[in-house]
Amino acid sequence: MAQRINDEKLRSELAAQESERLSAENEVIRMQIQLRELRSQKETSLTDIEKMKQELQRYQRLLANSATTGQRTETTVSPRSQVTTEPPLNMRLLNVLKGEGISTRARVVVLGDNGASQGEFQVKEGSSIQGWTIESINQNTIQVTKNGESYTYGSDGMM
Repeated sequence: MAQRINDEKLRSELAAQESERLSAENEVIRMQIQLRELRSQKETSLTDIEKMKQELQRYQRLLANSATTGQRTETTVSPRSQVTTEPPLNMRLLNVLKGEGISTRARVVVLGDNGASQGEFQVKEGSSIQGWTIESINQNTIQVTKNGESYTYGSDGMM
């Protein structure tokens, strides 16, 4: 009888140790998954930063080109006064909606300077979004104009 009680006690202790071991293994696995997620977020953030840097360089080139186009004389102008054009929208085309009896519409998202969404809008040709007029909506692009400036956008932004 004492042997049976000792065996039962030993089994209970072994079961408790095994439970603790499995719990520790699960915690290690959870931490590894969390580490993978954090690394993925870091890589995504680095990729986003690179894309933003490239987009910034592109805008700077566009501004520099638009500021110097047609100027043949040497003048000293401050950078603020050189930029007379309004910067284009930071917009992405989500999808084009077509159907019988309705005009072609598009769903777009407008992003702020920090990349955060300022809103999702449904637009049609001739309508306006933040002062920009929708000129045309095609299968994969949308064209907007304002003050003689024209830009084309796709699902990845300005083209």
